[in-house]
Amino acid sequence: RYKDIYLGGGAFLGGTGTANKLSDYEEGTWTPNIGGNATYSAQAGHYRKIGKMVFANFQIQINVKGTGYGSKLAGLPFNSSSNSAVNVQSGYTSYFANLNTAVNSLAFYVERGANTAEFVATTSTTTTITNGANVFADNAHIYGAVVYATDA
Repeated sequence: RYKDIYLGGGAFLGGTGTANKLSDYEEGTWTPNIGGNATYSAQAGHYRKIGKMVFANFQIQINVKGTGYGSKLAGLPFNSSSNSAVNVQSGYTSYFANLNTAVNSLAFYVERGANTAEFVATTSTTTTITNGANVFADNAHIYGAVVYATDA
C-alpha cells in the first residue's frame, strides 16, 4: 500500500505502447477576458490538462465592454493545437444573460493555434449558426466549458 507515488518520466496505463503513456497532468486557474479596456464584475476559470487535452470552464461577467472583443473570449490557459488532424475543440455555454443580441443557442470553438475562442449562435430569425456572434455588451454574463487539444 502506497500513500504517494512520484514518477520522473510518466506512467503507462492499459499497456506499454507510446499511446498508453501519461506524461503530463496539471490543474490550475485562468482568467477569461475579452481584451481591450473592458472591466469585469466576475472573471473565474479552472482547467485540467491531461496529456495534450485541456478541459476548462469559466464564468465571465462584463461590467463595461469598452474596446473589448464582441465575439471572442481570450485568455484560455494553453494555445490550441495548430494541427487540424488533432485539434479537438468543443465549447458550450450553460448560462448566458444580458447579451448584445437575443440568441436561442450559444456555443463557441477554440481558434486553431490560439488561446481565444470564437462565439457562434442562432437567433429567432436564423436557422443556421452565425459565426462570430457579437454577444458581449455591458453587463453580459456567460458560464461555459470547453475541451480542446494543445501541442504543449
